[in-house]
Amino acid sequence: MNQGLWEFHMQWERPRYSRKVVRRAGKLLAFEDPVPFHIDVDGHIERAADLFRELNAQVVFNNWRSAHAYPLNTFKVTLRDRARRVDQEALTAQRLKRSPSIIAKLRRFENMDLARMQDIGGCRAIVRDIPAVYQLWHAFDTGRHRHILDDFKDYIEEPKEDGYRGIHLIYKYVGRGNGSVYNGLRIEVQLRTQIQHAWATAVETVDLFTRQAIKAGQGQVQWREFFCVASEAFSVLEHSEPMPMEERSRIKALLVDLSSQLDVFNRLHRYSEAVQLVEQIKEASQYLLELDLVNDELRVRGFTAKERDKAQKEYTEAEKRLGENGDVVLVSVENVNALRKAFPNYFADTTLFIATLDEVLAWESDEVNNLLIEWLSKRPEE
Repeated sequence: MNQGLWEFHMQWERPRYSRKVVRRAGKLLAFEDPVPFHIDVDGHIERAADLFRELNAQVVFNNWRSAHAYPLNTFKVTLRDRARRVDQEALTAQRLKRSPSIIAKLRRFENMDLARMQDIGGCRAIVRDIPAVYQLWHAFDTGRHRHILDDFKDYIEEPKEDGYRGIHLIYKYVGRGNGSVYNGLRIEVQLRTQIQHAWATAVETVDLFTRQAIKAGQGQVQWREFFCVASEAFSVLEHSEPMPMEERSRIKALLVDLSSQLDVFNRLHRYSEAVQLVEQIKEASQYLLELDLVNDELRVRGFTAKERDKAQKEYTEAEKRLGENGDVVLVSVENVNALRKAFPNYFADTTLFIATLDEVLAWESDEVNNLLIEWLSKRPEE
């Protein structure tokens, strides 16, 4: 290996195993398949009932996930530059998908393949409004790049059943020179408005603190309905389109009723009050967020660009340590001040979500306002 290539690979993890090996490792981790395998020197797979110990599926998994960091960083830089041209206050962030989320997705979808999973590496841009989202999408659609658009979903025009809105772009990375070792790795680019981001991260906050999986289409029916109706209401606000008073009354009445049943305002406030940041955050290129749900503590550690390998190691160890008693993610944002805005769910910060919900509940309708007054009168005093 020449000096330049060696230095390149010292900086970034590269894929070390064939797609076939990666696929097999994913199935073993997801379903505990008892059939082992052995890797030869060329990275090919060989059946060998007594040689599985020579390669732990977790090693393959960790390498495959970490290998997405280089193409992900490439897309993050492009996304940041194009988003700023659309909205100078745009927020961009990137993350590698958490191990539990990857395994859960492999289990949830019968034909899911670790080697072809689209969102192991993901970056997002959060802009001011819906026109800005489409302007940014147009910049990607018409901009010059060599990467291959593999999939496109407009969840603004056609929201997911759970109410999720935004635009998702899936690209296959195409590199040159040293970067060609990452060819074919898929990166997901998400484009959202600030309100859409507030909704999505509020769902994740409730998931974390109630140990549900609303984001995955599971969890308590009332919570799923509440977020679905809230998304519909938020969409009306963002599109600034007229809506018949009867429809507004229906949406508002549902939100009043569900908010009362779930004690939404008090719960979200308690979550925010509960989380304590246990150490000062320093400026860095990457941040490891560890949310301990047993002790209600959030630990945030910063890593410099030279500490990339250390960050990945700490990330893996933190996932093992917290297990089901918390959540952990390794992210990259513009600066430490953007951290809370990009990942408010780890801080239990639902401020914008609550403010938008308040705006919906301010819609005029005597019948619905009477319901709201009745509900407020039954709430315990602070």
